[in-house]
Amino acid sequence: MPWHTPERKAEQALKLYFQTVLGYELTGVQFTTRFSNAVLTEPRVEIYCTDCEPWEMEGSPYTGNWKLTITLKIVSHYAQAVDAEAHDNIVGNLLDQLLIVDENGNESASAEINATQNEADLTVLLLDVGTRSNAVEEHSLVTEQELVLYVKPS
Repeated sequence: MPWHTPERKAEQALKLYFQTVLGYELTGVQFTTRFSNAVLTEPRVEIYCTDCEPWEMEGSPYTGNWKLTITLKIVSHYAQAVDAEAHDNIVGNLLDQLLIVDENGNESASAEINATQNEADLTVLLLDVGTRSNAVEEHSLVTEQELVLYVKPS
């Protein structure tokens, strides 16, 4: 499958990562990207890039590296309190995978993402976890988690 943009590559890499490491814990959760072309169901995790810019290194923007802002949008059906607990479980599992502490005490999922994706053709150099927001929309709980990925072509 041809990949054309760092946005699409990063979305696919995160989707593959989450499906690989959380497939068992989050059985029944749909993972989608902007390019999934699937009928959306709940619960789901939408992965989409909202911003992409060259990542300057040593003052040069022409390094081939990119800084990507990614949003994880978790949407769950909400009718009763048990639904809220299930939604929190999904959010908690996702964050547990993003905040991996290595042997030096650094929090980073970069190496694990790189190890699980082989089709995406990019290397995640650094991952920062940003702001999170929560809302109730009609009969759904919605959590949006921002990530910033610094990537280079593989």
